[in-house]
Amino acid sequence: MLVGIDGIIIASEVEEGIDQEVAAAETVALLKITERSLSKLYSGPVIRGMVSGELGKVLFMGSEMGLLIALTEPEANLGLVWLELKNATQRLRGGLPEKESQWSP
Repeated sequence: MLVGIDGIIIASEVEEGIDQEVAAAETVALLKITERSLSKLYSGPVIRGMVSGELGKVLFMGSEMGLLIALTEPEANLGLVWLELKNATQRLRGGLPEKESQWSP
């Protein structure tokens, strides 16, 4: 999912049953809280983030076009998910050709 910093969905492909507008808005809110916390802790800007729950994980990474969000199952291979997010960021910049996803959320 690609979301603008205002929470507006730019592009999305999510599993049926997931309210993508709620997922987008809540993840942007999570990013803003994380930014504020890191600022107070003098840790610099947010590079990427992850929240784990019993039923899945929310991963996010900033790009020049907005916030890339991945919603995963609890047992998802996080290395592959982070790699996909990184590659998607590079594709958005025009650095990598389009290709099929290596994982499914």
